[in-house]
Amino acid sequence: MWPGATGHDYFAAFKRGASKVGLYLIIVDRYPDDLALASPALQARRTGRATFSFSTLDDELEVELGELLDRLMERYRAEHS
Repeated sequence: MWPGATGHDYFAAFKRGASKVGLYLIIVDRYPDDLALASPALQARRTGRATFSFSTLDDELEVELGELLDRLMERYRAEHS
């Protein structure tokens, strides 16, 4: 969470389950064009408006997820500067 942010104004959150990890990216809702650049494999992990679910993460998906997070972090920083 950015200093001074409140409520749902955070960049990402994780929830670890018994067989999956949930990634919550509320910011992806504000920048759908960044998500549109993602492969079908990454988009298939989207289980809700801003929720992604991972039971495994291969090398390609890891790189792609990192690229998405980098793009979104740039936007998040711009919003808070």
